[in-house]
Amino acid sequence: MKRIAVAAAVAALVTMSGCAIDYTKKTPDEVAQLGRVVDSEFDRARLFAGPVVRGGESMGPTYSAQLFASQSKATGVVTHALFVTWAYSSSRWLFFRSASLVGGIEPPTAVGQRRVKFCSGSSCSYEEELTSVIPLAVLMNATNGLRIRYNSEGGTAMVELPANYVSGYLKGASTRLNVARVEPAPSDASLPGPTPTASALATDRPQGQTAAQSAAPVKPKHKIGRFSYEAEQLGEVRACNPYPAANLTAQGAGFETFSVACTNGDALAVRCESTGCRVLK
Repeated sequence: MKRIAVAAAVAALVTMSGCAIDYTKKTPDEVAQLGRVVDSEFDRARLFAGPVVRGGESMGPTYSAQLFASQSKATGVVTHALFVTWAYSSSRWLFFRSASLVGGIEPPTAVGQRRVKFCSGSSCSYEEELTSVIPLAVLMNATNGLRIRYNSEGGTAMVELPANYVSGYLKGASTRLNVARVEPAPSDASLPGPTPTASALATDRPQGQTAAQSAAPVKPKHKIGRFSYEAEQLGEVRACNPYPAANLTAQGAGFETFSVACTNGDALAVRCESTGCRVLK
């Protein structure tokens, strides 16, 4: 039910959005201002939805996509995701089912509504909705933009988000959801703003948390693995850091290990396999 409510709220924002905007010509501050907050006393989470990005091939599927952050009102934990609506004309459904990030990472993806808009002869106009959870570390490392491939029975199609869009989204989410400001690394030396500290890149902090309580300094760049998302969802990891960024430290045949910085300065080691993840003692 929560997933349906989140998807419905974001879908409503996409529907209300206007024409396509070239976000490569927008600054991160401008992108942040274009985002919207959705908050209701009936929901367990508040949302920050970035503006809509439109793209695709002239002879293939086109997309409307937007990043959004869902913040639990009970815990303050923020989950980042990408909501995409694919539109195309064909004699049959393409049936989009999954997504892939650079490096072979397969983010958890939920299939939403599928609609037939109209038909003419043997061809119909279709729409398919999908929501993919995007690890925070992936967004922070998207200095050249975010590319995500969607896989269907009819082949693959690519969603591309400019670096300025991703940077502006993170800035808007961190300020509009009342968590400490995150300064993503700029994608170009000409972009305004100070060089971010390692601790700012490591995590969003709940409002009121001091710098001394933030994670110990780590390298701004995080290595992402196949099981990054699963590692960040462990209860012990969330207790150690509400906004974890799992850093890949080793991988082998069928396994990966990660390091996660805690808010008290400690770090957890996590080992993941296809059967699940666990914190190493």
